[in-house]
Amino acid sequence: MLNSKVDVSTDTFMTKRNQVQYSFKEQAAIKDQYIFESPYQHDFLGLGGNSDQFFRQISYPVKLDDLYRVKQTSITVDNYNHAPVIVEIIDDELKQHLNAKFLLQCWLKGGTKQYERKLQYDILAWKSQHGEFICKLDSREEQTKYIYYQHFEGENSMLKIVDIFEDSCKNPFSYKILKPHFRFAFSYIEYLPTTDKIVTVQIKTSFKMLSFDLSYQHLESSCEILCIFENEENLMVGTQLFFKDNIVRFEEQHEIIPRVNHYYDPIIKFKYVHALGNYLFAVALRKSLLVDIYWNNSLVATSSEQFQDIDVTFEFIQLYSLAGRLKVFPLSIGSKMKFESIQDKGPISQHDWDRIFYSKLADYFKFYTSYCLINTSFFIARENIISIYDIIKKKWIKHFYEDENVVQVFKTEKSDGEYQLGIFLNTGKVKLIDTLDSTEPMLWDIQQTDHLMSGTTIQIMNDNQNYRFFLKLAKDDITGKPVLFCFSRSKVQNLTEFVEDLRLDTIIIPLYYQYYWNVFILFNKQTGHLRYYYSSLYIDGQGYNAYQVILLKLHHINDSLNLIGKNLFSMTTDIETELVIIDEKDINLIDFSSNQQKIIENVHIKGFQLIENDIIYALVKNPEKVDETGFHLFDLKLILEQKQAQSFFLDKSLVGVNNILDFSHDNQRFSYMEHFDLITIIPTLHSNIINYMGMLKRDKYLAAKKINDRFIALDIRNRLTTWDAVTGKLINVHQREEDFTDFEIFKSTINDTTFKMGHQYSQVLLISKNSLENIRDEDYYEDYQINSKLENCTTLFKRMSKTYREFKLIEIISPEEVKVHFTYIHPYYGINVYYRICFSEDLNFMFIRLINQKNFIYQRESKVQSDYITWKLYSRIYQFDFQISDLVFTNYITSPDLKYFLDYDNINKKYLIRDTKSSTKIYEIPKTLINVNEKNYKSLVKGFKWIDSETIRFIDQEGIEAIIELNNNFKIRSSCKLPLNQLIDQTQHFYISKTQNIQKGETLKRLQINYQTFFQLYNHDKVRDDIEFYNCLIKTEYSLNLCSDPYVIDLSFTYMHLKMAEQIKNTKETIMDNIFYLTQMPSLCYNIFPRGNTLLHYAVGKLDIIEKIYQISEREKDPFEIPFIRNFEKQTPLHLSIQSGQSQESDYYLMKLSQASIGHSSRAIVNILPLAIESDLQNVNLYFNARFMTTQRLDQVKRGSLMLDDEVEFVKCQQPIFSQEDDIKRKILNRGKNQVDIQLQLYDIPKLHCYDNKNSEDFFEALSSSKIELFANKGIQLIIDFKWPLIQKFTIQFLFLPYILYLGLYFGYSNFIFVDRFHDQETEKENWYISDKAFFAIGPLLILFSLYFLIHEIYQLQRTGKRYLTSIWNYNDLIPTILIPLLVLQDFFHVKYNFVHTFHAFTSLFMWFKLLYFLRMFKATGYLVRMLIEVIYDMKIFFLVLLIVFFALTDSFLSLSNGQEDLELRYAGDNFFYAFVYAFRTGLGDFSVDNYNASIQFMTSWIIFFLCVILILIVMLNLLISIISQSFDRINSSAVEASYQERARIISENLYLIPKSVQIKYAHKRQYIVIAKEVQNEEIKMLDEGLKPFMEMFKLIKLAIEESKKK
Repeated sequence: MLNSKVDVSTDTFMTKRNQVQYSFKEQAAIKDQYIFESPYQHDFLGLGGNSDQFFRQISYPVKLDDLYRVKQTSITVDNYNHAPVIVEIIDDELKQHLNAKFLLQCWLKGGTKQYERKLQYDILAWKSQHGEFICKLDSREEQTKYIYYQHFEGENSMLKIVDIFEDSCKNPFSYKILKPHFRFAFSYIEYLPTTDKIVTVQIKTSFKMLSFDLSYQHLESSCEILCIFENEENLMVGTQLFFKDNIVRFEEQHEIIPRVNHYYDPIIKFKYVHALGNYLFAVALRKSLLVDIYWNNSLVATSSEQFQDIDVTFEFIQLYSLAGRLKVFPLSIGSKMKFESIQDKGPISQHDWDRIFYSKLADYFKFYTSYCLINTSFFIARENIISIYDIIKKKWIKHFYEDENVVQVFKTEKSDGEYQLGIFLNTGKVKLIDTLDSTEPMLWDIQQTDHLMSGTTIQIMNDNQNYRFFLKLAKDDITGKPVLFCFSRSKVQNLTEFVEDLRLDTIIIPLYYQYYWNVFILFNKQTGHLRYYYSSLYIDGQGYNAYQVILLKLHHINDSLNLIGKNLFSMTTDIETELVIIDEKDINLIDFSSNQQKIIENVHIKGFQLIENDIIYALVKNPEKVDETGFHLFDLKLILEQKQAQSFFLDKSLVGVNNILDFSHDNQRFSYMEHFDLITIIPTLHSNIINYMGMLKRDKYLAAKKINDRFIALDIRNRLTTWDAVTGKLINVHQREEDFTDFEIFKSTINDTTFKMGHQYSQVLLISKNSLENIRDEDYYEDYQINSKLENCTTLFKRMSKTYREFKLIEIISPEEVKVHFTYIHPYYGINVYYRICFSEDLNFMFIRLINQKNFIYQRESKVQSDYITWKLYSRIYQFDFQISDLVFTNYITSPDLKYFLDYDNINKKYLIRDTKSSTKIYEIPKTLINVNEKNYKSLVKGFKWIDSETIRFIDQEGIEAIIELNNNFKIRSSCKLPLNQLIDQTQHFYISKTQNIQKGETLKRLQINYQTFFQLYNHDKVRDDIEFYNCLIKTEYSLNLCSDPYVIDLSFTYMHLKMAEQIKNTKETIMDNIFYLTQMPSLCYNIFPRGNTLLHYAVGKLDIIEKIYQISEREKDPFEIPFIRNFEKQTPLHLSIQSGQSQESDYYLMKLSQASIGHSSRAIVNILPLAIESDLQNVNLYFNARFMTTQRLDQVKRGSLMLDDEVEFVKCQQPIFSQEDDIKRKILNRGKNQVDIQLQLYDIPKLHCYDNKNSEDFFEALSSSKIELFANKGIQLIIDFKWPLIQKFTIQFLFLPYILYLGLYFGYSNFIFVDRFHDQETEKENWYISDKAFFAIGPLLILFSLYFLIHEIYQLQRTGKRYLTSIWNYNDLIPTILIPLLVLQDFFHVKYNFVHTFHAFTSLFMWFKLLYFLRMFKATGYLVRMLIEVIYDMKIFFLVLLIVFFALTDSFLSLSNGQEDLELRYAGDNFFYAFVYAFRTGLGDFSVDNYNASIQFMTSWIIFFLCVILILIVMLNLLISIISQSFDRINSSAVEASYQERARIISENLYLIPKSVQIKYAHKRQYIVIAKEVQNEEIKMLDEGLKPFMEMFKLIKLAIEESKKK
């Protein structure tokens, strides 16, 4: 019976629409789970986000467990043909309709239901084995005194046995066995066993039965039963029970080995299966939560970890850990199961754990017949019931009940772009469920009309591409001949007469072919003929839709084609030469040109959809790869090229008999059964495009706007629909009161996209569909426009065809508000008439352009007490260049406020900025900025964009973009080289229509554009806000197919690529050998994943993979540039590599980045370069040397006279990357001098040459302690040279000159004033001498200078922290500033003591030593100071040896000297110190040997003396000279490098001396160093270098000749 049969008329529709208005209010509750406190709070977009989170958020779950719930199955053997299942009915309406709460079913392998019983209660006990099923029902059911024994082999037979086992339940160790004596040769019988047929077995030990199975088919007098017990040691014991002649005996199957250190720990749960050749696999969970694993009745493993639950399927033993993780043992490893090698599959929810047993039923249980998705309504059929699920409200809303069982539900076209649901019944009838509004699921109703396709069904096929036809191949009930029926657009047609050689064994195969839709193949296996038929609609003679098929191609196959299964699919890229046929096991490749076949075996595709002509989505179940059972993606081109079927695993699903993979083209979403209780609806996962769920056709919408992560659209029924702009999910529908039904979007032509490009204008201009009457021209035109001074002459505007329409400018403000900015009446000149309208950003001006250069600007005027406004003519533009203005529909020529417009001067070949009111020239854009001429002025203007009335954005043909300030002498505010210059299509406007010609399926191009946009945002616009980033990376595409296709989400990444990147990150094995990954590498590299990460971010730590990625990118065919950007955490892959200590990987990155194009990554990695230097990476030197680049703009400067000094070989200046020729020439060239060929290069490392920049400070700090070899690098020298003049100037000004004065004052005080005052007598204190007067003049100055330099040192200490203490120069700077004030103060208070002279001496020493610090600034002396320090450092070991020698000689001299009683004869003194001084003086040649002969041991004294002279004066001093010579040679050879190193240290130390304002002005951080050198000099140098060997040879020959002459 049908639940309802109603004609869906218009009146009925409107009535029902009024009834379902409440649904919009209901949806308000739905939006609560989507609306966040701030935008883009989706979990997968945050830190730690992953592909699984992304998958769940973009998918819709269809909750089948709200209809039915699969509770359990009793199948335990993998080769059983039958699977009993208990299904609970959840839906109340279905309970009432079926008059049951549970369904007891048995399914055959392959998905055929063999038995069903409706129950009110769950069963108490059940068992299945070898084609038999036993169960005991709940006592509340009818006829519960029986045990039901169902036999499924042959006929479906049942034995009802009177229950005689009730007392067995009272004794847990008492079991009763019924002696069999029957054969199943009946359909239904009731049996009451007699007492002689019953045997009671009493188990007297503490054994407890866990389970039992019949081992073999029982005989009348005996049977064998496998009994599984738990023994007293809580071990599983497998025994065979033999029952014959009323005697029962048990036999153990295997040896039982007792537990070691056993304690009572009973089994609380036991699971087992027979699999892989009838081996028993079992798992037991004990009370302690420890687990035992059994194989073939033997214990093979015991866990030390606790688990909360266990289960076993035909593939795995599955364990649920206390931490909520799934751990498994594959059954295939058999007895080798050890917990040390258990596989951890990651976290699993309790709900997913409860589904574990589903996999046992995958090849049996086909509970649902068919399903499909139409808009937001999901239809599913089971037997004779069709249910509708509202995926927005997430609930089942309606059921339809048929008299016959449903074979298939399918989406079928009723008119172009409008669909209904077809229902194919097992009687051959087709019924329809239809609606007038597919957006509201509640409005679907079933039609009363039946469409019959007679005959016994052989095969059916549905058109899954555009849902135009449904085919049925049948056997005619009367003639027995084959007939082919087609159902299309609510009509059945017999196609038999249109096809050839139709047979009963003909196979219908759907064909996917990009050039023809609606194609299918009829394959005759006997003849080997493959006939391609193209099906099409036409209008018959009576004006009705009719269907016909046309033979498109006939192919013949010589070899037999053995196709397996019923689910067949075919596809081709060339209908003449090739064909791919996919069956349920293999992929068959047929090459018609060579008449050869290739079979790719064991692919096991069960469900199939072809997308974008070459992407295959499939449900795969490969017995050899159980872990990858589920949703896969194949590449058709790859299959044809490589002749192999490598795929990418997308997601797990329950593949078996439930192999339907539905695809909704309008929603671009798949539906597949993930589990028996869940169908998942997902968008295409290989593409970065996501369709908005439930969106109507584009022409159904009046306005749309993306507000952060929400997309809101206003449709023609005055409804505001809100979607999640990240996932595409529908959130809310709000019915508005204000009616726009009588309006449409204004357009001048059919293809006018001006107000359809939502990212160009936030407002939309609507125009009334109907014209207004009684409107006077005089109210809207100037007098001269409608009245001619010529008699009987009609003006142009008077005779122009026009009507008056009402216009509204509207804007979507929020999900519930549309703002009408204003309403006005204005002439309308009709469609396909040149008629352009735009508004200023403040909406106070309107710009109208008509044919023949009629350009008018109107000013807004408001009417008093009126909702309408009027427009007053403000100005008319006569010099508007239509050749550049009409390149796109959108107005880009005028500034946003309509104050200025862009014009081209044909005479002077320049772009001009004119005033719109008077057309006066305001600005003339220099040709050095935009080098325009008559050939390129149309193409260059496509890179022009207004930012505001005084600022423009321009990108040249090289891809260099600049923001230019017009009112600041065309100053370049910032510039940037954008990557992927080849994407700058000269035929499209870069800023307006960049994506206009990119098709929906061109994923690589879209990803590249998103990367380019992100690069522009990060490096040029300096955006750092996450929301702004995501607004860039997650866009809504408006322009598909000239704005006629629905709006879609354009992401910067795809699910497939995100999952690939995660696999690369997490796998320990390389996956780059998979050819599928290799073909996806270009697209994979251009993904910008959540948080701004790229593939290289995920690959950190995987050097082998990184090398493979770069190898692929550098191949000769189709090379590509690998993005190297910072993520939201401001880290590039190089940052992550260096910070994680991956030195080899970091070096590899530097090597590759040194080869990158200009602007590719230098900005991104500049702040990690200091750490790269500190990490002593080998390729740092290579990178700095390789970044001298050039641009087309620099190449324009080819000749000139450089401002060269004698000391330098090139001239340097600072320029933005968008350089200006005039500015460069002004900075580097002399005027009026001889010109030579020159070359300009830009040093592509930003910021390091600047002051007031943290990157530069860190860089010079790292340089100051780096190896001297690094300073031979030309790039580093250039940076130091650029910064040196300023730091030198301020160091001399604030340190050196004050210090010279400081030193002079101290010198005078120290050597004259201090001496006189120290030796003054006490009696002379009252008399003032010249020294006293000088003291009071110089003393305070010394203290002030000391404080001045002390403040500098304290500031440095605060700035550098502990690093201050690591420099020897800092101690030398600090000590005098403390000692001199102390010395002066003591002198002031006449504090006199002898140790003060020590203070005095050290102060003088440090004061003069500090002068060496300043000598480092000068090339002539800097390397000498460096040499002094290095020589002392190199002598450290020598000094240690020398000290040991001196100590030895000192001790010897002291021992001999102390032998004298007379102190005066002790020549070496009487203590160790004096003896050391004596030895030191003797070693240096100051001999004092007068007392040797008076010594007790005078001979020994002479021996020690000569030994001292030889060791010290001869050996050690000559050794010292040798060491110093070596150090000198080494340092002298690197004098230049040493000089640069000293300069780098001074720059790092004295940066604080320069005021911030001076630092900022000196160098701009967004500009680069540009050098210019004479090409001629370079060539001469190269020539000199080449001639050097010949000159050396010439000298040798000349010397030889001279020697021969002498002889």
